[in-house]
Amino acid sequence: MATIKDFDCIAFKRAAQETIYKQIQDMTPAEEIAWFKQKVESGPYGKLWKRISSIEKK
Repeated sequence: MATIKDFDCIAFKRAAQETIYKQIQDMTPAEEIAWFKQKVESGPYGKLWKRISSIEKK
């Protein structure tokens, strides 16, 4: 019995990586770090990330 794929995880991952690559391809390493940091802080786990960062600084 064959199963029908509703979601292709590998294709989704590759598409996400391609999108990120296009956005950062001309950035310096420092600019890439700043870009990723901004994405993390503004993403769904941003509040948690800021809380962890503030604890680590203490």
